[in-house]
Parts: sequence; structure tokens; C-alpha cells
Amino acid sequence: MSAPLRILHVVIDDNGGSIEYARRLAVAGDRELVTSCAAILPLHVGEPRSTLAWQMAGVPVVELPALVGPCGLLRAVRALRSTARRADVIVTHTGAAGLVGRVAGWLVGRPVVHVAHNWPGATPDGGQRALVLGLLDMLLSPLTAAVVAPSFAMRRIGLAHGWVRRGRCGVIRYALDRAHLAERCDADRVAARATLGLPADAPVIAFCGRFDPVKGALAFIAAVKEVAAQHPGLIAVMAGDGPDRVAVTAAAEAAGCVRLLGWRTDVPRIFQAADIACVPSTSEALGIVVLESLAVGTPVVATRVGGLPEAVGPGGVLVTPADELELATTLDLLLLESELREHLGKLGRRWVERMYSGNAWAEAHLALWRRISRSPR
Repeated sequence: MSAPLRILHVVIDDNGGSIEYARRLAVAGDRELVTSCAAILPLHVGEPRSTLAWQMAGVPVVELPALVGPCGLLRAVRALRSTARRADVIVTHTGAAGLVGRVAGWLVGRPVVHVAHNWPGATPDGGQRALVLGLLDMLLSPLTAAVVAPSFAMRRIGLAHGWVRRGRCGVIRYALDRAHLAERCDADRVAARATLGLPADAPVIAFCGRFDPVKGALAFIAAVKEVAAQHPGLIAVMAGDGPDRVAVTAAAEAAGCVRLLGWRTDVPRIFQAADIACVPSTSEALGIVVLESLAVGTPVVATRVGGLPEAVGPGGVLVTPADELELATTLDLLLLESELREHLGKLGRRWVERMYSGNAWAEAHLALWRRISRSPR
């Protein structure tokens, strides 16, 4: 019997979708893997942390310093080196973690698989920082044994900009943990609303995600404020936290129809309680929240960016990013059409069951890691 494969996941400890992706991979291999995690501290003090969830899953965690100041990268790489030496394969998640993990992997002679949850160089309005990060991705490409894109759109973007080499980038389609999702739902929409303290007959629109410009939290509030004028009693629920917390709180209070739920672990229940889920991101690799919403039968209004069209499929409506008027108009029309919502919800549920379920996702990652670990270095 061969020895277990030693996998080191390098993440940004911000509790976003990439954390759930990495956490599920960490526990997927059972006895085939010995897994550890290196978590880079978030830049914004007070953000929700993922460390406890990793430890509860039995995964040892090493904390790395935040990437602050001109020496932040050097400090994080230095802190990672000893842990990286003990790994057979290093798996990095998101741009910043990919920067630290790939440099450390090169220094200690360990292969790196980078999961492209985002392309920092493609960040809207990223300015000079985006240009620098894009250049770094290009320079680090030769140091990367393989790149995994969560969607075909992310692969196309990376190839088009030269941030990844054609022969080293493949798409592995994410799959929901159906049992995990079921634990975070109620019997039906009425029960979910009762759990969350929402009226049974009110129109409800839900947003779940980080409060930052890329996720479009402020655009969501601006849109639902317009929709509320046409739908008395509308409740817009927002589950999340992040660097825009103060601005989001002020905008929510001014709108009058928004309820802030804080950071939640029962996202599927929130979508189950809603009539519509809204994902107004300006950049998105796939959109796990889209899959969670469709899995419980709630249609999605999302922006036409990145991997969102692939995730939404037939289960929702796509709108132009950063167009608050189009977003408000679409939400308004969908609230008026209950039969259309029900139809989209059924199509979306079937779409997720067919395209984003099963064990093939984790098995594909495991097969890739085994192949990379046996390749000449």
C-alpha cells in the first residue's frame, strides 16, 4: 500500500467561497491524503475567519502573516517554507495565496497546483495594482505544475492574457455537497422563513456574499431600493461581511427595506426563504452561491461575467454588470411573474443535479495531485 499523499492547501483566511472549496477538498481524500492548511491572515481586521472550520474538520492550520507592506510577501513566504517542505503537492487558492504558495514551492522544490478562483489582473477598476498582479501571474506561470479553472470562462480569460500556459490549465467543474446543503435547509420555504423570522407572504430577495466592490453589495442595495417602490413590503436580506461593512450598513439603513443578517453558515436556508437570489458581482470565477440557490429551487438574477452564465444555466436571468437600473428592472419583472419564478426554479434545480453534483469533482483533483506528485521535478 502506497503512503498517503501529503497535500498543503494555501488560502487567504477570509471565509469566502474559495475557503469552502478548499475545505471540502481537504476532507475528500480520507485515508489517501494527509492534509494541512496554511492560512494567510486577512488584510481587514475583524473579518470572519475560517480557521475554526478547518480545525473542526481535523486539518492542522498554520497561520501566515497578512500581505501588508512591501515586505509582506517575503514574511509570508519565509513563514511557509518549513511547512511547504513537508508536502508532496502544494495547492493554492486565489491570486494572493497563489503568489505566496508558488514562490515558496519553487524555493523548496515542491510542485504547485493553483486553483484560479480569480484572476487578480482582471479585477474591474483594479488600476495599477491589477496590472502588477497580472504581470506576476504571467511570471509565475512557469513555476506552476498545473492550473485548475472552476469554469471555462476562467480558463479562456487566463489563456487570453497569458496568465497560464495552454497545456497546463484544465477545467474541473465544482460539485455541491448535497448532504451538507440539506443540513442547512428547512422542509420548505414557509419553514425557512419562520426560522429566519421573515413574513410568509412578503416578497423576499436575497444576497449572500462578501461586502466588497467586486461582489456588488452596494449595487444590490441601490437596486432593491428602487424595486421596493413598486413592491410594498419587500424585504431584501443580506448575509455577509467584509471591508465595505460600514458603507453597506449605512446604505441598508437608508434604503429601509434591507435586513442585514451578518455572516451566516446557513446560506442555503436563506436562499430557500427567498423568492429570488441576486448575485450582482463584477467578477466571478463560478459562483458557488448560485449553485446553492438553484439547488433549493430559487431562481437567480446574476451578472453576465466570468463563470456566472455557466453556473446559472437555465435557472435564472443574466444582466449587465454594474447596471443598477437593469438589475432593478429585472428583479421587478421577476417578482411580478410567480409562474416564471417557479419554472426557473425547477429548471435550476435539475441543472445543478445534472451538472454540479456527484463525486467526480473531488476525484478529478485527487487524480491530478497524484499525477503531479509522480512527475519529474
